[in-house]
Amino acid sequence: MERSSIGGFNDGARTAEGSANDAAAPVLSHIHVSCYVTAANRATPVFEVLPQQNCVKVANKPANDASIAGMLSTSSSGGAVSTAEWTFHSVFSSSSPSHAIDFFTEITLPALRTARDGINSNVVVWGVHPTQKYRLLFGKSVGGGGFAPQPEMAVNDVVELYGQLVGMLHAFFAQLDIGSRPAQNEPWRLGISSWIIVNNQAIDLLKTDSNRTNSSAEPMTFVSLEAQSLAGAFRIVQTAKTNRIVRKQNAENAHFFVRLALFHGGQVSSVHLVDLIDQKDFQDQVSIQEKIELYSILQDLRQAGATLRQSSTRASVPQVFTGKMVLSNFMMPLLTANAKSFLYANVIDSRSSLRESVQMLNAVANLRGFTCVCKPLRGVSFEQLYIVEAQIRGSTPNRSVLSPQIEMPSSVNSHMLERHSSFEQPPATSSLNGAEESEAMSWLNAFAQRKLNILGGSIDTINTRPSITDLYEQVRESLEDVKEIELGKPENSRVSHCSLHSLPPNRSIPESHTPLPILDQSSDQEDFAHIGYSRTKNERILQHHTERSQHPDEDLHSSNHAPVSSKPDPFELEAFKKAGISPCVMVPPNVDGLDVKTAERVQAADATLLRKNYEALLSIVREQQQDKEAAEARAAEAIQDQEETRAMFEVHIENMKLANVGLRSKLRALEKRTSLPQVFKQYQQELSTLHAQVQELQTRNVALELRASGVGGAVMGASGSSIELKKKYRQVVEEKLALEREIMELRKRERLVFLQENFEFHSKMAGESTRRVDQLSRDLNKKEEDLVATRLSKQRLIAEMNQAREKADQLHHENEKLLQEKAVTTEELLATRMYLASLDIEKKKASILDRFVEKHGDRMNKLRQHGPFSTGSKGENWRRDQYARECEDKLLATVKRSLPQAVPLCNKILRRLEMQELSLREFSEREVDFINLLVELVSDQPTVSLKQMIEQEMKKLQS
Repeated sequence: MERSSIGGFNDGARTAEGSANDAAAPVLSHIHVSCYVTAANRATPVFEVLPQQNCVKVANKPANDASIAGMLSTSSSGGAVSTAEWTFHSVFSSSSPSHAIDFFTEITLPALRTARDGINSNVVVWGVHPTQKYRLLFGKSVGGGGFAPQPEMAVNDVVELYGQLVGMLHAFFAQLDIGSRPAQNEPWRLGISSWIIVNNQAIDLLKTDSNRTNSSAEPMTFVSLEAQSLAGAFRIVQTAKTNRIVRKQNAENAHFFVRLALFHGGQVSSVHLVDLIDQKDFQDQVSIQEKIELYSILQDLRQAGATLRQSSTRASVPQVFTGKMVLSNFMMPLLTANAKSFLYANVIDSRSSLRESVQMLNAVANLRGFTCVCKPLRGVSFEQLYIVEAQIRGSTPNRSVLSPQIEMPSSVNSHMLERHSSFEQPPATSSLNGAEESEAMSWLNAFAQRKLNILGGSIDTINTRPSITDLYEQVRESLEDVKEIELGKPENSRVSHCSLHSLPPNRSIPESHTPLPILDQSSDQEDFAHIGYSRTKNERILQHHTERSQHPDEDLHSSNHAPVSSKPDPFELEAFKKAGISPCVMVPPNVDGLDVKTAERVQAADATLLRKNYEALLSIVREQQQDKEAAEARAAEAIQDQEETRAMFEVHIENMKLANVGLRSKLRALEKRTSLPQVFKQYQQELSTLHAQVQELQTRNVALELRASGVGGAVMGASGSSIELKKKYRQVVEEKLALEREIMELRKRERLVFLQENFEFHSKMAGESTRRVDQLSRDLNKKEEDLVATRLSKQRLIAEMNQAREKADQLHHENEKLLQEKAVTTEELLATRMYLASLDIEKKKASILDRFVEKHGDRMNKLRQHGPFSTGSKGENWRRDQYARECEDKLLATVKRSLPQAVPLCNKILRRLEMQELSLREFSEREVDFINLLVELVSDQPTVSLKQMIEQEMKKLQS
């Protein structure tokens, strides 16, 4: 693909040191215009780049091609007069294989050098759809987490892989090209800010609070994070790029801003890198209005620049632009303030984007800007900039820092300084104690105590050492502290409809698109055990246990006298309805028949279980939200990469088609210029003619010989005269000699013709070979140059491959460590499963005990109460056999006959015997159930063991 680049910069706009008092000389600030033309249609190019004349022209077209003339006759939206030639500060050819390196050398490094000298600089990138300017500035969008650039990498490799911004950061931390500022003992400090403009709203990409948008009436303030190393700066940039995709949501395009604040020895300066959206035919009114106002700013700047340069050497700031769009409020200071601005225009040479390309060229060509007196801003302390150190494990501070216009020392607020100092104080840490156990272990302790009270014996002590599962749960609990709602208070019904938990009042509900935290990849793994024990969690647990220990009687009294109701109140029902949860899950546990302490433990265990389930559900929802955001970011990146790849492939296919057509036309031209086919055709015709003549002569010779032989025989037979024969013979010999001479002459003629034709053919071939050798020599020179470039790229790829191998070895070692950790985790998981299995067995045994107590607890008293009122048919069920019943009837009949007065006494005796028999039956049944209970508690197979025990008892009774 043919590429040409036009760049403009003013070498005179440099800072020179004055006298010994370190006073900077005034700097003439201009807008330096750069342009990059991509030839998408090589067959019919529209623009022609002329590096020698420092301009871009319209390519010469046939007279009947009126489409370009119609396009050029249309003026731009900014009101600039259309022209067929555009002049820039300087024009250079992009014959280098890497345009990114040329951009870094001509634009990025001068911008960084200017900022190091104390003068603000801006790099504004503009383009026509489709362009790849975003990847040129910031590298690839965002992937599964790319590797940070290494400090020992070459600058060209960093620019090629990570873009201009990371290349500038690499040059900054590597102390490359310091500039004219003298070196001091104080180190350089860097703050990074980033924001986007979507739908006429500015959104901070490094801010975590809910108020992320600012209206045009309010001052724009953005969070600035300090980068102390290249790796830290790369993480901040990656976070901003990821949040750019997440925060713009469904918007198609977004203006991307990145600001670097440089501080050194009381001097502060800034570098702005701006990626404006592609200038195409927009459909929404917001983009159309932004485009109109931007062209108006450039037109006003063009008209006012010449007047201000002629009137005064020190240009005053123009009147405040009264645009309605947020983009205009940002671009106006960048183009008119005391700064050195680099305006880069990316133009595609295509008929489909011709109108937008002409409008852009008309807007930026011959643009000089204002002549300003730029002086470095010095005497500023670092605390006045409100640059916050990037939090590794915590979230980004919830306040905006580093406003676009840096305040003077007189406007510093002491309260803000105190807030800034509070960020640097690390939180107090406390050691673990008995109150900081996990909630799962607390539930197990409560359950063990309940079983101990029921069985009345001793059980094994549960180990309270936190496992890896408990540590993982504590890490998730530390992400967001969740407090319980007091359902009885009326004010809570207005705050939240959730019946279980709510956020604390000092925290806001997170939005659906939360920025990703900045993670420290070089942090030690040993901090994992301490990350879950936050100060808020520890204080809350200690306070809860202190209140419970100080008021045990009140809790006991409230638990005894609290009314037990299985039906939730209307507020709970409404909360369940809004949360989508069935009310049956909140039914309190049944504590009937239990003592006070056991009931309290059961209720506490139930509440703890509900809290644990809710927090687990909350963590799952949070993980799903994070996975959704990451998937959306990856999908957006994939779509963008697909569009760029498709455009690149289309351009390559068109180029290959054009190359094929050119080769075919060249082949036809060569066939037309050379006469080889005609020469061979003539040679074949002459050869066939000569062969025909030779055959004719040979036939004539044979006929003559036959004629001579026939004539000689006739003469000998008739007269026998030898004189006539001799005469005839002489005539034949003379004719033969004449024919031989004629044949020799014909052969000589044939040889001469052949030599003449060969000479002409060889002369033509020699001329053609000479031209071909010249062409091959030129092609060989080009191939040698390409070979040198290929070898250089090969060496670079070999270096990158070696680095990739080293990285692969490092990843292999890390994988081995992870496998070892996985084995240890697997062992712990197996132990946990065994423990849970034993816990299920204990629960089963406890349920068996509950059934036994429920069945035989008060059964005897009930039987005794209902015994005297039972009917005869009911009593017969408790008799052993019919013989006993007959004996009882006979005895009663005998007593009635013999002693009627003893009948009541006999009835009492019989009733007493019946009750005794009933008691014996109950005791025997209870004994069997008790034996069954003991067997189930002891044996792993209670059914088989009980059957065997019953058979053994029956054998003993029979024996």
